[in-house]
Amino acid sequence: MSKFYRIALIFLITGVIGFAKPVVAQVGDPYIFGNIGLTQFTEQDVDVGPAVFGLDYDVGFNIEGGVGTTFAPQFRGEMGLSLKHASPDTFAGSSVDGTATTFHVTGTAFFDFTEGQPLTPYVGAGIGLGVISAEAGTESESAFSFAFQLPLGVSYKIQPNMDFNAFYRFWLSSPITIADADVSNIFAHELSVGLRYYF
Repeated sequence: MSKFYRIALIFLITGVIGFAKPVVAQVGDPYIFGNIGLTQFTEQDVDVGPAVFGLDYDVGFNIEGGVGTTFAPQFRGEMGLSLKHASPDTFAGSSVDGTATTFHVTGTAFFDFTEGQPLTPYVGAGIGLGVISAEAGTESESAFSFAFQLPLGVSYKIQPNMDFNAFYRFWLSSPITIADADVSNIFAHELSVGLRYYF
């Protein structure tokens, strides 16, 4: 191989490596994100006065989107809008029809375990405020609630300014009163994927 081709090969390899090297998000870099996934509500306790009954749900879905920024090395913050939707399966052991929908605005802080690597595990904690709605037939009721979430996931840099995310999230709501019933143990387990785009 001639000297020219050896030099050209070195430049080519150097260029590919340099192009493939992940871009480290700088403090203050804004981004937008969108996620979609599955939601499984756990059994809820419904207190109707003289008795407490269990309410089970089929697997539902969740979608969310919002904005975020890196406010310190390995620390990020997000503000997002999320919607969860699921249908009840049984109430007090009997089949029941209807739907349940939650809509919350949530602020979440994240810690990235690595920096400047293609694969980045992360953990977060967030708190939000929103509305839980329940529909059965022509009847519809809503109630405000506080929400808390603990996401745990991993992101993979697929482009210099774009990350693919896959994560598990534990979500819970404060107890609510809806349709003259007190509902508690409002928990959910979620598996979601999404994209994060940096500007």
